[in-house]
Amino acid sequence: KTQVYVASVPDLKRLWSEGRKNIFGRQIWKLGICPSMLKDSDALDAASNARRQQVADRVTEYNKVLKDTCGRDVLCRFDPAVHEYRFTSAELSKWDWFHPSKAGQQQLADMAYRRITASTS
Repeated sequence: KTQVYVASVPDLKRLWSEGRKNIFGRQIWKLGICPSMLKDSDALDAASNARRQQVADRVTEYNKVLKDTCGRDVLCRFDPAVHEYRFTSAELSKWDWFHPSKAGQQQLADMAYRRITASTS
């Protein structure tokens, strides 16, 4: 009887593209936060782009598995909204310029609430 809500994995490449606009964010990323996406954040060479695309492709694969697995149970609701959400710089944490800030978390909570309380899946 338990209902399950499954949120998608965020678009990490989008978070990188927003966070890299901030000089402080780029400096913080040098501490080693999510290096598969954020290492050498200004580098746009083929290897760096391929590395970031590999992460983006893996996130897409994760979301497909989450959706497919959730789809096997009528009491499970998969929500693609987190991955589709276009975070802005104002919605990124000023601690790491990658994770959602309080404002970003509020957006996620609002999206989850709408999905959870929707009458249909």
